Amino acid sequence: MARDFVRASSQYLSNANGVGGNTAPVSMAGWIYPHDITSNQYLIRVKETSTPTYWEILARGDSGDVIQCNWLPDGTIAYASTTSSFTQNSWQHAAAVFNSLSIGGVRVYLDGGNKGTNALAGSGSNGSFTDTVLGGGPGNYYDGLLAEWAIWNAELTDAEIAILAKGVSPLLVRPQSLAAYWPLASGQSPEIDIVGGYDLTLNAAPTIADHAPVAYSFKRILPGARAYNSPALSSSHYSTKLLLDIPPTLAVPPSSNYATLGLRNRHPVLQFDDTSEESTVFSMVMPQVYDGGNLSVIPHVSAATATSGDVRLGIALERIGDSQQDVDSDDFNDANTQTITLPATSGYVTKGQVNFLPGTDMDNIAKGERFRIKITRNAASGLDDMSGDLELHSIELRELA
Repeated sequence: MARDFVRASSQYLSNANGVGGNTAPVSMAGWIYPHDITSNQYLIRVKETSTPTYWEILARGDSGDVIQCNWLPDGTIAYASTTSSFTQNSWQHAAAVFNSLSIGGVRVYLDGGNKGTNALAGSGSNGSFTDTVLGGGPGNYYDGLLAEWAIWNAELTDAEIAILAKGVSPLLVRPQSLAAYWPLASGQSPEIDIVGGYDLTLNAAPTIADHAPVAYSFKRILPGARAYNSPALSSSHYSTKLLLDIPPTLAVPPSSNYATLGLRNRHPVLQFDDTSEESTVFSMVMPQVYDGGNLSVIPHVSAATATSGDVRLGIALERIGDSQQDVDSDDFNDANTQTITLPATSGYVTKGQVNFLPGTDMDNIAKGERFRIKITRNAASGLDDMSGDLELHSIELRELA
């Protein structure tokens, strides 16, 4: 999921804290899908409320359809614009780098290149930043989709910006300097920051839409799930080939009774209630290295609070394929189930394993086909007696050798 903003409705996301501290260098980057190419629109802004001091990236539909970055540290503005224009109704990547006060200057990028620069040096203090805003607010509101936005307390290089524009997750680019990361994929309120805890409040209720494009190829690492072209792997538990490693941030909530995205010591987790049957869904592409054998879905889970008890999980697959399934309706196969005994220490992670036979048991999914995985905690089952939330940290998809 991405967040969909309507300019006429004055929609935006905000946090009453200035992410990135008060000292440059700072870098910002994320994906945009603009509907409006005629207006001046804020994409992201970190600012001080009492004085005009800010870092910001804008989509200048009113001025050549360029991406522009502005830095006003002390009354002297440094700004730069990309050398090419963004387009309407397509996913593109925007980024900016704000150098240190002693060096000065800014850089702005569209799709990893088309760099604009301004070497104007600032001086003095950045001020005391008190607001972080995505999508406008107040004024110059954005019209379109935003996804995968992040802020670093570092000056990213040209190469690192280019890598991000290829679809690499911000978690994999200078992670030690990552100050905030909003996938904007949860469909929940608030939108969580899975790195710094700067969760974003929804203002005027921006809605959800399809996420920035995610492909699962062996030549690229892309946001979220990682696909592997590897020989069979062996361990004390499995002789398998790892096909996909899927984090909770890629989950798509169903229309009701959905697991909620949260954090545990900055670890993103999906939380399943102990009194109602909650589910989550992942949409994937079956890697080309899948050889048509038995599949295992391996959830990595922990207990939120309990130190004993079992949970009952049901996992179902749905083939989307090539003209196989109308996505306006759901058609998950019958769920296969497993009871998992949680560790005696809250927070310890353990693994389950739910197997599927080739053919109808896995809804006849073939390599290269899109499919979905639905995971449900069967809390009402007599086999589920663990109190408190179940936390899902990730799932693996493996082919049994």
